[in-house]
Amino acid sequence: MKLLFDHNLSPNLVNYWADLYPNSNHLYLMQLDQESDYTVWEIAKIQGYAMITKQIIQEKLESLTPEELNQVYELIQNLSSAERPVKEPSLMSK
Repeated sequence: MKLLFDHNLSPNLVNYWADLYPNSNHLYLMQLDQESDYTVWEIAKIQGYAMITKQIIQEKLESLTPEELNQVYELIQNLSSAERPVKEPSLMSK
């Protein structure tokens, strides 16, 4: 399965999920971010993509149990901290 991420989601998701979903893409990377929803969904269908939108993610989150939701929050927290650049200590702070 290959995923096509909507323009409301980060293009970084393509690389993050590359091991599990190779050949996935993002609308921005395909230069489709200015196209109509109809065009995007048709291209996704023709090229065999499963569309991932913010709305689909929200609907899935709403159906999770509290335990599952906590696991998602932990994952998001780990992703957020991994994306932050590590600041090297300044010579002035010593």
